[in-house]
Amino acid sequence: MIAQTGKYGQYAGHVVIDYDEKKHAVVHKTADIVPLREKSDEVTEETLKELLAEGTANMQQVVASLDHDLTVDWFHESELPQMMADALRKWCKADIGLVNAGVILGELKAGPVTQFDIHRICPHPINPCQVYNRQGNHFDGKQGSAEIFPNLSID
Repeated sequence: MIAQTGKYGQYAGHVVIDYDEKKHAVVHKTADIVPLREKSDEVTEETLKELLAEGTANMQQVVASLDHDLTVDWFHESELPQMMADALRKWCKADIGLVNAGVILGELKAGPVTQFDIHRICPHPINPCQVYNRQGNHFDGKQGSAEIFPNLSID
């Protein structure tokens, strides 16, 4: 299960799942968003604004120059997530590379690209991993997790 909400600590997700052990089934589930702040502290807001300006200024080094816009579409294949998947595939020396399209938050416009531009569209760490199929089977997208990971158990 993935439960997430917002960013910058504005909200927490609250998920309730009722599981019937006799039926071996989920019988009820709910999810809510809980605001974590009511009023902003002016001193904290000003400090954050100053730190953001300082961080932005420190990340203005140009790292690439694009001859066209690199787009992102969260619901269809698009160039920027595909480039990231290809780069991860090469970096990990893997047969395939997969990236959740939502990991990239925006597009890059043609022209110079700074470190800050990269951080703005992908502010989270990317923790790649390789998955090995020790049994020699080839993943074709039709297997269930029990077939791919026969010894996996979640308590």
